[in-house]
Amino acid sequence: TDSASLLTGSLTRAPGLDAGRYAIGLGTLSAGKNYNINFTSADLVINQRALSAALTGSITRIYDGTTAATLAANNYVLTGFADGEGASVTRTQGVYDSKDVGTAKAVTVSLQSGDLTANGATRLSNYVLPTTATGNIGSITPATLAIIADALSIVYGTAIPALTFTSRGFVGTDSASLLTGSLTRAPGLDAGRYAIG
Repeated sequence: TDSASLLTGSLTRAPGLDAGRYAIGLGTLSAGKNYNINFTSADLVINQRALSAALTGSITRIYDGTTAATLAANNYVLTGFADGEGASVTRTQGVYDSKDVGTAKAVTVSLQSGDLTANGATRLSNYVLPTTATGNIGSITPATLAIIADALSIVYGTAIPALTFTSRGFVGTDSASLLTGSLTRAPGLDAGRYAIG
């Protein structure tokens, strides 16, 4: 009629609260003088806690023909920490979803463990660290392109030549081949000066 109600005391485990494996021992557990306990050990496993990262706020730059994005620490939001713990992100390079002008553009950052700095007594080894952060926080504004009309001169009664120009300000691999349309000039065929626009 003996049962587990005879047992007194309790098991113990190796000390520690960080992520890891802790051996469970017999401790003070006893079944009284009539039993010798044949103890089979096991482990307590504290698993890492998962963190997630997202981008917030806004970043803006002028079109430069690349997808490069520059971020600051306040553009990151980290969630999943235990109470009182935290970290900051130091990585400043990300990428836009495209090189083109636009607003609310998706920005993505690839993160490595060295990109996070723990706050206070936080141990980042207790966490599964995020590897990416994304958010529709980007804006790219147009670059300034200069178009300089070529001055032209003809003799009254001869054909009007094509209106030509030079361009300055293309970035990256962009070139004048992107241009569409044509220049215009003020109307008239009599001798005089006509603005090219």
